[in-house]
Amino acid sequence: MYTFNMLVQKLSWITLLLLLCQHGVEGRKALACEGGTANLQCSKGYINVYKANYGRADKITCSKGKPKSQISNDQCFQETSIQAVSLRCDGTTSCSVPVQNSIFSDPCIGTVKYLDVTYDCLPIKGIAICEHKQAYIKCDTGVIRIHHANYGRRDKTTCRFPSSNTDECLFPQTTRLQFRCDKKKSCSLNASNSVFGDPCRGVNKYLEVTYSCEKNILITLLAIVYTGLMEASIGSSICTFIMLQRKLTFFTFLVLLCQHGIKAVNLITCEGETAKPTCAQGTIKVLSANYGRTDSKTCSSGRPAGQISNVQCTQNTTLSVLTTQCDGKQNCFIVVGNTAFTDPCPGTYKYLNVSYECILSPTSPPPTVPSKNQVTCESNTTHLSCDQGTIKVLSANYGRADKTTCSSGRPAGQISNVQCTQNTTLSVLTTQCDGKQNCSVAVGNMAFTDPCPGTYKYLNVSYECILPPPASTPPKDLLSCESETAHLSCAHGTIKVLSGNYGRIDNTTCSSGKPAGQLSNTKCIQRKSLSVLANRCDGKRHCSVSAINMVFGDPCKGTYKYLNVSYTCVLTTSIICQNKSSHIHCERGRRINIHYANYGRSDTVTCTHHLVGAVSTCFSDQTSTLQHRCNGKTMCHVHASNSEFTDRCPQVHKYLEVLYSCD
Repeated sequence: MYTFNMLVQKLSWITLLLLLCQHGVEGRKALACEGGTANLQCSKGYINVYKANYGRADKITCSKGKPKSQISNDQCFQETSIQAVSLRCDGTTSCSVPVQNSIFSDPCIGTVKYLDVTYDCLPIKGIAICEHKQAYIKCDTGVIRIHHANYGRRDKTTCRFPSSNTDECLFPQTTRLQFRCDKKKSCSLNASNSVFGDPCRGVNKYLEVTYSCEKNILITLLAIVYTGLMEASIGSSICTFIMLQRKLTFFTFLVLLCQHGIKAVNLITCEGETAKPTCAQGTIKVLSANYGRTDSKTCSSGRPAGQISNVQCTQNTTLSVLTTQCDGKQNCFIVVGNTAFTDPCPGTYKYLNVSYECILSPTSPPPTVPSKNQVTCESNTTHLSCDQGTIKVLSANYGRADKTTCSSGRPAGQISNVQCTQNTTLSVLTTQCDGKQNCSVAVGNMAFTDPCPGTYKYLNVSYECILPPPASTPPKDLLSCESETAHLSCAHGTIKVLSGNYGRIDNTTCSSGKPAGQLSNTKCIQRKSLSVLANRCDGKRHCSVSAINMVFGDPCKGTYKYLNVSYTCVLTTSIICQNKSSHIHCERGRRINIHYANYGRSDTVTCTHHLVGAVSTCFSDQTSTLQHRCNGKTMCHVHASNSEFTDRCPQVHKYLEVLYSCD
């Protein structure tokens, strides 16, 4: 207590909170040797995995009776460990993970491995909705925040059914439901293949969701802490913390503080682990980053002196990799290792040091056109339309939920039932409208069947217009003065150089300290610059080019030059015509990452067929289906057919269009 009092007297409250955020608090641990099972358990709350590794980070754990050759490799890390464990455990109250290569794949052949997991129990709400059922989640106070969602099956007891013979149908829907439900007071959920696709045919599935109801908790928490720490006696502050801990675990409290941010958040992640910059509100803006080592203490536990002695280890491309991969997102996952950043100092055990903030920007464009809400009275026709993109129905009900909507001229007996709902409304609308640019539906009992005879009903539908992502990122511009090195980098996809010049076209760029005679020639152009850059960089994820005469030749002797490069990151496109099969694959050990998939048609010339006719737009978003099937693999077999993917446009010859990267 005395130490804490002294610390508070010397540190401002904001510094104290930043220290807590930066250094973190250890959560619960689960450790199991290869061949065993890791058991994660929450007696209260739901599991949230934030660190995991299948491999070996020391020579002691799980070493009994093993020869030295099988435990000598203490730098064995499986980069996909956290994804594999989170997929099985996040949002559950208990979880068992077999510790074996068939789950994680073998990161170091011949080494005896173990699974080390760190997790916390979040005090949040949860719901499971059986397939073909509909339910609402709502917040009486605050607004919804989705933490985790999965459509499939992760145990054999929930929503029991004769075909529930598997407990591993993993199909995460967190991002989709966050976009649909976050910051709303209530949200309708329909557990149906028409909404989420069918990840495991023949298995009776359910939708499981964990969520919380959030007020502006940042202001509340900071007011409590600030008031407590500013009082003369620190005792009342400790009491305040104890009172708070009755409702929140201490770790969760710190996570909330860190996520909401006090200006910048600092995050340190050791090599082989996964960094998870997160913003509860707003989006990530990376301020600074380095993959390497700048001191001998950070991430040093159990490491020999030779691996931590180099404290001048920096990777100049770290910031560009992080900004490309994380900026503008709410959550970001980066596996800290040489694959992501390349190795700046072989033999040194490194770590990633990232500083970021959460930007609240109400003007930032969402990934889709903003959702629309439409109410249509019974016996009229509702018209859904998208000027850009295609329709995606989010929620819908044919019935009555209040006494005022569509009530004009109606007797009291026809509007008194305000609990009139038709559970099949959403599936009817998604089947009829999803993937189209325009859709008209007659609002009546013939289309939806009558959920409450004698009541005058209306259709309330919420939908959005989905815009397919571009096959490449916006152009990036790099400038490097003569003798410096330009670092081109793509977090996803590969480099495509658009333009470049090694020379000088003005007298201000790269001019500091240079005599006027070296800056006066502003018509210095090296015409082969683009071809040099393209030959060196196109098709690669990372590329470094020195701005020197030896690389480009000297276009204007005596002039101090600079290299100006514009490039984009291009995703790979695969087209598979209907009823045909193909393989999506990545070389050199890289893994497939699906960014977008559509089973339909976006033009009349691709996969021409006599059934194409005048129909040129037909969308059925299959991104989640392909991600579940292919992500993390080096090769994935895909058959483009109606039996595999939802058919949104019968009588039209379709094709599967896939945008992916090899990461």
